Amino acid sequence: MVALTIANLKMMARNRQTTFWAIFFPLIFVVVFGLFDFTSGSASDVAVIDLSNTPASQELAQALGKIEIVSLQVPPDSVEQGRLLIAEGDLDFLVAIPAGFGAAPEGAVSFSSDTGSDTLPMEPVTLLLGTGDEERNQLLAGIVQRLTDAVVLGEPEGSRPDTLVTQRVATREVPYFDLVLLGLVGMGIMAHSII
Repeated sequence: MVALTIANLKMMARNRQTTFWAIFFPLIFVVVFGLFDFTSGSASDVAVIDLSNTPASQELAQALGKIEIVSLQVPPDSVEQGRLLIAEGDLDFLVAIPAGFGAAPEGAVSFSSDTGSDTLPMEPVTLLLGTGDEERNQLLAGIVQRLTDAVVLGEPEGSRPDTLVTQRVATREVPYFDLVLLGLVGMGIMAHSII
């Protein structure tokens, strides 16, 4: 087997066209497709489950829909169904607004601001996100945090209670380049076999 491999390598070295088509042509494709990033720049699929149905929760959902990098999707029937959709890669993020958000339940913490009296819900908003693109996760978590913090406007940053809790859902994401590389290796083997 070793002698056959050495003989094959000698034939490739003598025939420059074979060397080009078997080695350098697939490498050119690897470099070209590796330069492209088809995963960035797309809007994130976000669903909002509103268990509160108060003016404050509706305002939060509407404000989220106005952001350019957010594509609002039809909400799932439950948080668990949304968790499954994220795990399967059919949904990027799920915002779960708890019951009583923006209302004044017993024991709620109230704050006064320049625009009036704001009420912090008993439970914070929950953001479910995948384990894939960390940059996109941080960006959207920051946006949702800013929107939910609007409930407690007027308070110093240090005294604000948590208005958002993030939960990670394990996802099976394969990077784009890994898929392309396997195809290019297969193409190289096929081209070498034909030559």
